[in-house]
Amino acid sequence: MHNPEIEFTLSEHRDARFRLPIPQDWEMDTSGSDQGVFIYMGSEAWGSSRFRPNIVVIQRAYDHRHDNDEDYYREILATDAGLADQLAEYRNIHLSWDTLGEDSAAVLRVSSYRNEEGTPLMLYQWNALRSGLEVNFAITFPTADYSVWADLAYAWAKDFEWTV
Repeated sequence: MHNPEIEFTLSEHRDARFRLPIPQDWEMDTSGSDQGVFIYMGSEAWGSSRFRPNIVVIQRAYDHRHDNDEDYYREILATDAGLADQLAEYRNIHLSWDTLGEDSAAVLRVSSYRNEEGTPLMLYQWNALRSGLEVNFAITFPTADYSVWADLAYAWAKDFEWTV
């Protein structure tokens, strides 16, 4: 990822099956790495709720609960109703095929909702399978910053580097 105003570092962890450019001033929480959870939080809080833009990557061994990849992706598409039950004012804006990294098929979900403090947020979420691994890659940021973050979120998904 190239942005002359931001210095990036390549996030690598022995348990991660990916590499990702992260701004140097972001906080990295790898305390859940043994469970496949990696959290990256922006350095600047936003609004009265002090929400920090973030990236959450969840990786786990794919349990092959479906006969084929298409059925897995249909499952991901069907989870939208559950999100509407869990997130305040949830709205699905976009749900379609995309890629995570350079070439791994993924379902991309773009949605909006309000967190517990009432801050309007945007969620860009990719779900993908690769080499027996299931990955959920999510970027969440304040809706008010959409014009800045939308392209950045998409670029981050393309810069996601699988190591499997």
